[in-house]
Amino acid sequence: MASEGSSGIYRISKLKGAENYDFCKEEIQSILTLNKLWLVVVGKETSSTEPESTSTESSSSKEQETYKKKLLAWEDQNARAVTIIRLICESGLRVHIKGMENEVAV
Repeated sequence: MASEGSSGIYRISKLKGAENYDFCKEEIQSILTLNKLWLVVVGKETSSTEPESTSTESSSSKEQETYKKKLLAWEDQNARAVTIIRLICESGLRVHIKGMENEVAV
């Protein structure tokens, strides 16, 4: 069962394989939802697409700045989701997700 200690770190069962997959799946989904990361994981919240150039330089600059901020925020969410997913896996299972940097791939 997932619980939060005074440090803010969740104590959850490690994913060992098929024998506890369903239980761990519910725990990890709950933690990702609480941390506002679930929509990133399921692909409903995606990284921004770069704006196409416009005729006015000032609006183009503002669009680029907005794009960069949104992209940075999404990359942060993605990294946090991947980290949480990795941490729930027993070390022997991590070999299967090693090197994956995208939450959907993991």
